[in-house]
Amino acid sequence: LGKRAYGLYLTNLILLDLMTTLLHNLVPGIFTVYYLVLPVLFYLTIQIPIWIMQVTERIRKPPIHRYVFG
Repeated sequence: LGKRAYGLYLTNLILLDLMTTLLHNLVPGIFTVYYLVLPVLFYLTIQIPIWIMQVTERIRKPPIHRYVFG
């Protein structure tokens, strides 16, 4: 997690905004029970960027991982 911290920092707000907008559009009243939503959002906000970074690290040409995630 340490070497990926800057990439998590860069993608965290974008991903969190997309996920909350999607959740609100799919299930309009979901944020009335925010204590159930917060652990899921926390987990996904960490795991999805790590997964994306692992996929982009495998791509050798062009080296997009360095430019996108720092």
